Amino acid sequence: MTATSDSLVLPEDWHLHYEYVAGPVTSRFLRGLQQGRIEGVRSPAADIVYVPPRAYCERTFEPIDEWVEVGPGGTIEAATIVGQQFEGYRQVPFALAFVRLDGADTALVNYVEMEIDDIESAAARLAPGTRVRAVFKEEREARITDFAWELD
Repeated sequence: MTATSDSLVLPEDWHLHYEYVAGPVTSRFLRGLQQGRIEGVRSPAADIVYVPPRAYCERTFEPIDEWVEVGPGGTIEAATIVGQQFEGYRQVPFALAFVRLDGADTALVNYVEMEIDDIESAAARLAPGTRVRAVFKEEREARITDFAWELD
C-alpha cells in the first residue's frame, strides 16, 4: 500500500473467467479467421468497407449484409510498442498496429511479429504508411490472434 497526497493506492489482482456470445457478425468474422481469411462488410449506401465488420453502417445506420474478403496486405495507420507486462499477453516489449487492409476503409488492430531490441528503431519501422501483411498461424481457434501482422 502506498499513499499519494491524501489518497491511498491499494494493490489488487483480478482474475476473471467469462464466456460471451460473439453474435452472428463477429462469429462469421472469427470463423473466417479460423479458415485463414479476413472479411469485412460493405455498406452500399456509404460505399465503405468495415473491418472488423459491423452489423450496421456507422454513417447511414442501415443494416449491412454484403461480405467481402480484404487483405492480406495493408498499411499501418498507427502503432505502439507496449512496455508494461500484462498477465496473459505476450512478453514485453511487443508491438500493436492498426492496419487498413487492402480493400478496407477502416483499420484493424493486432500484434506485429517483429524483434524489438531497440525501441526507437522498432518505432521507426512501424511508421504510418508502412506496408504489412496478415500471416496466419498453422493452428487457428477462431480468435483475433489467429493471425498477426508482419512487415513487408
